[in-house]
Amino acid sequence: MKTSEILDKLEIIDVQEPIPDEISGITANSQDVKSGYAFFAIEGADKNGNEFIGDALDKGASLIVSSLPNPEIKGFIRVPDVRDSLAKSANVYFGKPSEKMKVIGITGTNGKTTVSYLLRAIYGDVVLLGTIAHIVGSDLYPARNTTPSSIDINRFLTMGLTKGIKNAIIEVSSHSIAQKRIKYIDFDYLIYTNLSRDHLDYHLTMEDYRDTKSSLFKEMKEDAVGIINGDDASAGYFIKNANGKVITYGMSAGNIQAKILNVGMSGMDLNIEGMGKSLNMHSNLLGRFNVFNILAAVSCAVMDGIELDVIKRGIEGVHHIPGRMDVIQCNTPFSVVVDYAHTPDGIKNALSSLNELKKGRIITVLGAGGDRDKGKRKDMGKSADMLSDYIILTTDNPRNEDPISIIQDISQGTENTRFEVIQDRGKAIERAIEMAQPGDIIAILGKGHERYQIVGAKKIPFNDKEFVKSVMAKNGFECK
Repeated sequence: MKTSEILDKLEIIDVQEPIPDEISGITANSQDVKSGYAFFAIEGADKNGNEFIGDALDKGASLIVSSLPNPEIKGFIRVPDVRDSLAKSANVYFGKPSEKMKVIGITGTNGKTTVSYLLRAIYGDVVLLGTIAHIVGSDLYPARNTTPSSIDINRFLTMGLTKGIKNAIIEVSSHSIAQKRIKYIDFDYLIYTNLSRDHLDYHLTMEDYRDTKSSLFKEMKEDAVGIINGDDASAGYFIKNANGKVITYGMSAGNIQAKILNVGMSGMDLNIEGMGKSLNMHSNLLGRFNVFNILAAVSCAVMDGIELDVIKRGIEGVHHIPGRMDVIQCNTPFSVVVDYAHTPDGIKNALSSLNELKKGRIITVLGAGGDRDKGKRKDMGKSADMLSDYIILTTDNPRNEDPISIIQDISQGTENTRFEVIQDRGKAIERAIEMAQPGDIIAILGKGHERYQIVGAKKIPFNDKEFVKSVMAKNGFECK
């Protein structure tokens, strides 16, 4: 690509010649640099890209973009904001793919993944960028972050276009908004699910967390549609700050509303009405909170003019979301559910829903991630304590923290003695299965779909669902 095509779009402080006529690629990772690449030196929280400029040049980078002066380097561009410049450059380099597709963005503390999978079921072949995986049609790619880098977003969208895919769904994390990964992406629909405490190790205050997410709606194009959970406490703030058209959904408030007709371990029957539409459907998903996720997907599809029978078929075709209220089907007299809930509100939602369905006890297996928001741990313990009959506190992803210290933080929220500590997550799950009686529900929370535990800097293979199945097999039970 002609270098001038990118430079014409950037705010530039200084240029150190000679600037190459063309670049062969762009990256912010020096390990990915190839001959003729442009390297963007991002000053991150853990690593400073400026420290790797030498490595990038050694590998053949012909253009360096940084916010810091470096007069010794030729082919150097200084800009006020490298992240912004990278997002803009990636958009231009890949030919502005989001302008050639219908792009749906989903943000909120909980529910993003479920909404994205429901939308995929409705729309069929899509580009889906999210927590579990990045999906292009039928091709799956591992997801390191909920929302990938600005380069990867545009790359995946372009891959979709080459396959003839015209719809994209992006889970938008607060980190990706703050770090401008999604800037210059042309969203047609923006969905807001809810807001509760999370990521305060990064945002520091709930106000900053809320404002970061709402900025996505402030910057939406005028002909875009914002789809907002009208029952959420922060709905008014998001509606007020939205730039485009807004509709709301909810159980008690909204342009599109739902009523639960029946609920059980096999899912729920719903009636959804609004915007001149009426729809009865069955969902295989568990939990009243999933009504909001279903409403979000249905509302988006309705606003996009999708036929009601297509919407109904899509929703009813989703039997489970990996790691989200995921019932492990075994021939046991008790039930086991794996869920990604790792916030106080998420735990409350999951366990409240299971309490509606239980015939015996709720046995909860719970940990918390290390090197993350420590302030939420006590509240996680409170949510579990309030809604569990027995709790087994264990590890999640301790990272660089002492696992016992993390467990002690959670235990500050448990006011009764109906819990025990088993640090080894596998042994904690085994203990829950061992003590389960007919009618009990075991809720294994926190890691959901994840296929590893992070201990120190190591990723150790571990998946809650697979581990449960292996324990069941040892005990003579069969699982699907």
